[in-house]
Amino acid sequence: MALCFEAMKKKLSSKRNDFFLENNRLLLKELVSSFHGKSNTIQNFSEEEILEATNNYGSDQFLGYISVHTWYKGRCGNRDVLIKKFLDWPDRKHCATEIAVLSQIKHKNVVELLGCCLETEFPILVFKNSFNETLSHRIHRGSTSTCLEDPAFSWEEKLRIATEIAHAVTYLHSFTVTPIIHNGITAENIILDGVGGAKLANFCFAFHCLSVKLMPKHRFSWGLIVEGVEIYGHTGTRPCKGPRSGLTERAEKSNNN
Repeated sequence: MALCFEAMKKKLSSKRNDFFLENNRLLLKELVSSFHGKSNTIQNFSEEEILEATNNYGSDQFLGYISVHTWYKGRCGNRDVLIKKFLDWPDRKHCATEIAVLSQIKHKNVVELLGCCLETEFPILVFKNSFNETLSHRIHRGSTSTCLEDPAFSWEEKLRIATEIAHAVTYLHSFTVTPIIHNGITAENIILDGVGGAKLANFCFAFHCLSVKLMPKHRFSWGLIVEGVEIYGHTGTRPCKGPRSGLTERAEKSNNN
């Protein structure tokens, strides 16, 4: 089997079995189409284990709501975990995409996927717990308005976070078997672990470079510019992915001089 799960401990109910089979089908399809069916070994969690870990999704375990999912802290066995629970979503393919992508990745600045539960309508993801707050929360912490930045948020801290996320993006683009585009780097999708580390999260909309037609490469002063490259401002807006951006045009002029 392409994705190595730990053995199931008990027979699933009919409905949960249907969810498991459909989610597993989508996941395997994503793995085969994007990563030649290869992945790291991750653990299969039962729905009972997730409920126990989160105290039945108790309010004391709730960490926050972001976009179409919620974060919970929990404990499975002897380790602390971070649990991502998707809300109602028309397309479960995005859940399979995130699992497939994260099963390829091992980097200190990317959330570490331990496993998932496929027995629910939308898969539940289980990570090594590294959650203290999101970058979005850090930016506005201590300010009187969500439109204002925390005055105590130093440039040194900003530069460190930007550098660590740049390391993660470089790894995704250049050091994975198939180059991966995150396609959604925002302040909400960057997790701070509370001990000086930043981690990239939420790979629902990620894709691999073989699924897009790349432009001819152009050398600019700091490297190569290709279609699909992720460029972000300090506000953490979504990437600019036009067929030919002004940046690429300037790169061409620089290359011809």
